[in-house]
Amino acid sequence: MVLHKLLSWRLPAATIAIVAVLAAALIFGRAPTPSTAHVAQMATPANVHGAVFDTAFHQDGFVSVIIQSAGNPVAAAEAVRAAGGVVTQQYSIIPALEADVPVDAIQALAGNPLVRRISLNAPIEQTDLGDDLAAVASDLEAVPDAQLASVATLTETVDVTADALVEAEADAATASAKDLKVLKRSAAKAEKAALKAEAALAKAATRLARAEKKQAEREATAAARDAEKAQKRLLKGDRRSLYGAKTPRNSDRNDYRDLSSLFPSVVGATDVWDDGVKGTGIGIAIVDSGIKNGAVTDFSSRILVAYSVVGDGEQDEAGHGTHVAGVAAGNGANSDERFMGIAPEANIIGVQVGRFSEGVRLGDALLGLEYVLNHRVQYNIRVANLSFTQSVPESYLVSPLDAAVEQLWFNGIVVVAQGNRGSNAFAADHPPANDPFVISVGAYSDNETVETTDDYLKDWSSRGVTMEGFSKPNVVAPGHNLIATAGNGLSTLYQNYPEKQVGDRYVKMSGTSAAAPVVSGISALILQQNPSLTPDQVKARIVNNATPFAGSNAPSVNAYQAVFGPDQGFDNAGIPRSFLLDPRPLYAILAAGYLQSQVEAGAITWDAITWDAITWDAITWDAITWDAITWDAITWDAITWDAITWDAITWDAITWDAITWDAITWDAITWDAITWDAITWDAITWDAITWDAITWDAITWDAITWDAVLED
Repeated sequence: MVLHKLLSWRLPAATIAIVAVLAAALIFGRAPTPSTAHVAQMATPANVHGAVFDTAFHQDGFVSVIIQSAGNPVAAAEAVRAAGGVVTQQYSIIPALEADVPVDAIQALAGNPLVRRISLNAPIEQTDLGDDLAAVASDLEAVPDAQLASVATLTETVDVTADALVEAEADAATASAKDLKVLKRSAAKAEKAALKAEAALAKAATRLARAEKKQAEREATAAARDAEKAQKRLLKGDRRSLYGAKTPRNSDRNDYRDLSSLFPSVVGATDVWDDGVKGTGIGIAIVDSGIKNGAVTDFSSRILVAYSVVGDGEQDEAGHGTHVAGVAAGNGANSDERFMGIAPEANIIGVQVGRFSEGVRLGDALLGLEYVLNHRVQYNIRVANLSFTQSVPESYLVSPLDAAVEQLWFNGIVVVAQGNRGSNAFAADHPPANDPFVISVGAYSDNETVETTDDYLKDWSSRGVTMEGFSKPNVVAPGHNLIATAGNGLSTLYQNYPEKQVGDRYVKMSGTSAAAPVVSGISALILQQNPSLTPDQVKARIVNNATPFAGSNAPSVNAYQAVFGPDQGFDNAGIPRSFLLDPRPLYAILAAGYLQSQVEAGAITWDAITWDAITWDAITWDAITWDAITWDAITWDAITWDAITWDAITWDAITWDAITWDAITWDAITWDAITWDAITWDAITWDAITWDAITWDAITWDAITWDAVLED
């Protein structure tokens, strides 16, 4: 909450420096847990994420990191090579590079002025396991990351420390008592951590077994119920397919009353379809495990491209990305339109960031997002669905992943993200769902009914407040047992969960990974109806037209209201963007934001400022964002104009065309309060003013009290 207060820009000026230091400590990292002697002896640089040292705890040699450059990425890459590192990828979406860096070189690199911050090239995860199993995954997240690395790793740490202890004891003649004490303490601490991890994992394994049994019982009951219904239909002579028959279309608004996938009806998407809006022409980028193309899926020719950062193209071995795309935009072609997604006519841009079974890293995700950004115009990409999460928490202000998604957002692409960490500590702090700009989605169960009175929030759905003070998620959507395409039925998702199979081409999946594409589909519907909307406007429509949901701070989405409801203006007003996208130093960003807030709050007493004490030629005028100043918040008649030394101002240093003249409320200026004869007119370098840069017709001339000017 300290950082939240700082970002609200409401701190007293006397404490801004102190809080900035505290904020930097919070944002830029935490103290590492020492392992080997050389890591333990390192001081923790403020601009290195603590997870970098946590990883160094488990390994010697090199660590894979994302280095944010300060100014010149090429020069930063040379600095990495000079430190013995290997640059493996240079990014264009953000000023950063991926590199394998010697552990011993991290500290020196952090102090290099070419390096702004060092983050771990962290694993990217998809934790959707199917209903109750996802809850177990949520419980596992409660175990500290260092322990979850694996019991084997921790045991190895104990062994390494124990070996060091034996070696030290054997050389007791040269080892001091203090050295032995430190080593013994380290060994005991590591062993205790290993035992704790073993206990936690054993408990989780027990819960997993129970959940599997419970899930099997539920599915067996459901299968028996389905079989009974099918038998009854056969006895009645009803010639329905495995998926059920579609009743003839009519002119009623309830054309889709026999839709077997309930979630489009639950969120009101079917009502939007009845008005002819199905996402036509809008591109949705599915940044995921890939996508299965061709007639075996419900997309057909609507898959505009299937790109892969690892070379797999359209082959989605996992099936996760294909299912996500089906929830967002499946048309039910292989089920007689029984299992449809939210925007069944939207286009799909498949972006595979890797095989999650083999490990996907932050750098892979950055490459995927970079592709989306570079091809947004070509494929009319207006929505990006990110059904994954970074394994380690990080402030959105300094996260490379959050900076990349903000680049999409500020370039006209609505970003939708998810999280499956329940209410655990830091559950809301994992990128990209922690970013305040993007739409973060939680999940609820519709209890397999269209009625909303029996809906309930799933335990594994992430919720909480980020370290900057933003409440997450923004909305909740159905995320329990959503049925969508599984491609040809050969995917890992389909094969590993036979109880989730629906026919030979569809599968049920639970998790916020399934809830997120519901909102992505709704975004596509909104943009077909209102193509000129910005991401901030789309988010405002979705969030502010949503329905309160019992047990959740976030409301549930309402597609019809989001598309056809009242305009809700812009969301995200006044939120600071990622520091990585702002070239100014941190202190300058904090100071500028604080000053702006004080002006807006009317907290600055203008007549208390000693104007002649200001060194005007020391001000970098072109660095001021003139259109960011709320001009009508300034009490003009409180300024003592004759106290300003006009000849001290370097007029030609002011970029006049950078001033948004029509943003100034001219009639708010009390012209007769200005002491015109106190202005040294001949001290103004008139020829230094770019007169044609002034938008003269933007000045409200009749708002100027001319007789007050002439009298003076």
